[in-house]
Formats: sequence, structure tokens, C-alpha cells
Amino acid sequence: MSDVQAQTAFIRLSIDTALKSQQRWMKRTRARALLLQTGTVAASGAITVLLGLRGVAPRFETTLANAALVCGIAITVTQAWEAFFSDRDMWISRARCLHEIGSLRSNFEYVIAKHGSDVDPTVLDDFMTQLVRIHEAESRRWREIRGPRWPASQPAAAPSHQPAGKDTV
Repeated sequence: MSDVQAQTAFIRLSIDTALKSQQRWMKRTRARALLLQTGTVAASGAITVLLGLRGVAPRFETTLANAALVCGIAITVTQAWEAFFSDRDMWISRARCLHEIGSLRSNFEYVIAKHGSDVDPTVLDDFMTQLVRIHEAESRRWREIRGPRWPASQPAAAPSHQPAGKDTV
């Protein structure tokens, strides 16, 4: 196997592995985001129905009020989960990354189909560099989504190394 063929096989494997990984993570985050949103809407609707039924069935007023309270707690928990894990934002980020890797794969396969084993190794290096940049961008987006959200979480300013009582001009 020539160096170009080995490099081509490695890049193809790297792209395919990245695609499968992003597809798996995107499906998971999409499913969680959908479940949380659906659960919140369903619990909100249930609260309205339960509180409305209190007037119709006075005998079950306490039970219906308690059930509405449980639904309210469920909404609070799902909203706290979303605020902490940001499944919807992660889903969108994964979808974007998946699209970028898919485009890279299409371009890569086109170049290989067009040039075969005569492809310039520097062109192959460029594809690998692009894949690394896509991973770095996704990692950066992940850190932005999962990172600190409040000003108090920002690192404190570095202390001055200026001796006390000394004026600088």
C-alpha cells in the first residue's frame, strides 16, 4: 500500500468515525431535548386540567390539587435539567458539526474519485487539517454551552504585582 493510499484510508476512517460519533451524540441530545420539551408542555397542560377539574369534582379537590403540585414540581425539575445540560443547544451544535463533517466527507470523496492515487499528499493533509478544525470548533462550542453562565463565575482579575504604596508614572 502506498503512502497516499494509507493516508487516504486513514482520513476516510477518521471522517467516518467522526460522523458516526456525531450522529450518535446528536440523536441522544435530540431525544433528551424533545423529551424535556414534551414533558414540560404535557405537565403544564395537566396542571390546567387538574385545577379545572377541582370545581367539577369537589370530593377530589385535595387529590387534584396535589396532582397539579406534582406536575409543577416536574416542570421545575425538567427546566432545571435543561438549564444545566442545555440539551437543545447541544443538539443544534451537534447537528452543525455533523453537517460540516458530512460536507468534508463529500469533498474528500470527490477529490479521491477525481484524482485517485495521483492526489497530492498536501491536499490530503488539508483534509485532515479541516477535520481537526471541525473538532476544535465543536469542542469550543461545547465549552461555551457547558461553561460558566454567570458573571460571578468569571475568573478574578490577576493581582497586581505592584508593591503597596508605590506610585507608577
